[in-house]
Amino acid sequence: MSFLDKIEKLSDASVMTYRLVDGSYIMAEEVDYDFEDKIIFIINPVKILEKPGGYQFTSWTITEPSQVITLKERMIMAQAAAPTTLKHNYFQFGLLKMAKEQLTSNEFDEIIQLLFPVVDSKDSDDDHGFDFNKPYKVNKIKKEEEDEEDENPWDRY
Repeated sequence: MSFLDKIEKLSDASVMTYRLVDGSYIMAEEVDYDFEDKIIFIINPVKILEKPGGYQFTSWTITEPSQVITLKERMIMAQAAAPTTLKHNYFQFGLLKMAKEQLTSNEFDEIIQLLFPVVDSKDSDDDHGFDFNKPYKVNKIKKEEEDEEDENPWDRY
């Protein structure tokens, strides 16, 4: 599958961001909508926290993967489709979370070292594994200098 095919597949996913009446932001995949009762059915919600230089994901509810959750329309202040970059990070976070729950600690650490070699590059005895009790940081993409116009814009992903 080419890179452009992957981007198109991400674009087709019905991942939405929501601002709730309590002021929090969440992101989830919409799977259905009940027009009569004004309920949105979502799966795999994550809470989004804006931090300097990026965003962080944390689990929003304690549920099984792909367990359907209902959002009442009156509890939502705003709703928008998530941008492709945020969708990519959302699915990456979900995949890593499921892997953490299914694999042994050693298997998971080995996968993290393959996917993110920088995480374990320091020479220390500290555990640099992926910790789901800590927020998952998503860095904002910084605009490159103007003289780098000849570079492929897709390389930033």
